[in-house]
Amino acid sequence: MIMLSDFGWIDGITSSSIVIFSLVFGIYILYIARKSNAKLLYYMGVFILSTGLMYLGVFSDFLAVLFTKNNLDNTNGMVGLLSYIWFLPLQVASSYLFGQIINPKKKWIVIFSQWILSTLFALAIFLDPLNSF
Repeated sequence: MIMLSDFGWIDGITSSSIVIFSLVFGIYILYIARKSNAKLLYYMGVFILSTGLMYLGVFSDFLAVLFTKNNLDNTNGMVGLLSYIWFLPLQVASSYLFGQIINPKKKWIVIFSQWILSTLFALAIFLDPLNSF
């Protein structure tokens, strides 16, 4: 019998459904964007994929508990890295969408500033992954 608390089951099933749904829906959106040559739709597909993959650490831990009955080894901060590595493409795609929809003339200012902040965030995660999650 797998020993998971009620919160563990809820957390695992929720993260599983988010990751699987975002993969299916994001790949479908990317396919439609490529087929119709729509640039904004492409960034929306990247946004959806990255948003769902932010739960990859929790999903991997849930799968590790299901198959090995042990949590994922987090001595090197693997759960945080698996989750937050997707923040940079998420932030770039969302800032491009925001810039294109709200103010297309100044979108590169928004994208560049968000890219710098996201890069600093990614550096902080890679330099100290144990305290990131």
